[in-house]
Amino acid sequence: MGAFVSDVTIVDGGSDAEARGKCPAGYTLVPVDLNKGAKGRWIYLCFAKNNDADPVVSMALSFSSNTSPRNMGFGSLIDVDLNKGAGGRYIYLWYITRSRLDTLRSQNAVVFNAPWTQWYLFGNPIIDITVKAGSSRPTTPTGYIRVEGYDVSNKTGVDPDVNQGAGGNYIYIYYKRSPALVTNNNG
Repeated sequence: MGAFVSDVTIVDGGSDAEARGKCPAGYTLVPVDLNKGAKGRWIYLCFAKNNDADPVVSMALSFSSNTSPRNMGFGSLIDVDLNKGAGGRYIYLWYITRSRLDTLRSQNAVVFNAPWTQWYLFGNPIIDITVKAGSSRPTTPTGYIRVEGYDVSNKTGVDPDVNQGAGGNYIYIYYKRSPALVTNNNG
């Protein structure tokens, strides 16, 4: 079955080589520039896998017209604008781990009533992440789920193209879940 995704990060640089070189050791670089065709900075998604760490169980994108992402008080923000240097909307990737989700559920957190939570598709741990780009909207790869988008100003779902408003290719992020639920047997 393979290891679970335990961390997600975004790297960027003024050149392709610089951006790729920032992917942390032990992480997998997804080899599609998230600004492809938009003439901004080179931006890549990297992720780590580790069965002994807290697994990532969902991801979502926030879209806004200002530079400051809203603190949604729910997931972990990766503080790199996915349209950096390209113009367009400000787009940020968020993720949530199993332990954070379990903590919020045990506290009956009111955050579950917030509109953006419907764009987090909760489920089994994530085992793979990929990105597809094209001149037309790519189709979702078999067995994968598209990361959904949320407009923070009008609290609605949006097309989760990470090049939205910047021109260039259509670019979407997808993840694949483990077929089996993970339980913590550490008592």
